[in-house]
Amino acid sequence: MQPGVGIFVDGIYQANTSYLNNPMLDVERVEVLRGPQGTLFGRNATAGAISVTTRDPAGEFHLKAEGSYGNFDAYRARVTVDTPQIGPFSAFFSYVRNYKRGDIENSRPGVLWDRTNAGPQYGTALSARWLGTLDTNSYFAAVKFEPSDSFKIVYKYDRDDDHGTPDG
Repeated sequence: MQPGVGIFVDGIYQANTSYLNNPMLDVERVEVLRGPQGTLFGRNATAGAISVTTRDPAGEFHLKAEGSYGNFDAYRARVTVDTPQIGPFSAFFSYVRNYKRGDIENSRPGVLWDRTNAGPQYGTALSARWLGTLDTNSYFAAVKFEPSDSFKIVYKYDRDDDHGTPDG
């Protein structure tokens, strides 16, 4: 069943609300629209919509790095690089590494789980030592082509690799 409030990132519907657990990279604005939004966003916005817009490349060189450390071996590092405008092209790239060791120690780590009966793509896996581990690598890139003031194309790419473990 689809939720009544649609979540859209750069105008693209996010069918899985777990996207909100990922680090939001380079957000320009967030719009919260109440009430039926079917005219603007389609059938998945019967109770409202949340529209997240990421920023476009600025065309000026900028480098930003930040990091943090916490309990349960938690750390977060983020690097963002904006390139200067080269002809009609400009771009930026962001990377976030987020890790926190789980808070529940598994009493039987290393148990082999054979899930090949569910399909060959699932294969086998070993049970984790810590449950609830957060372990993600997030990437975001944007390239802007603007040959004139009246024409521009922006290509955006994002990826989130999650290697965490389930909650206990």
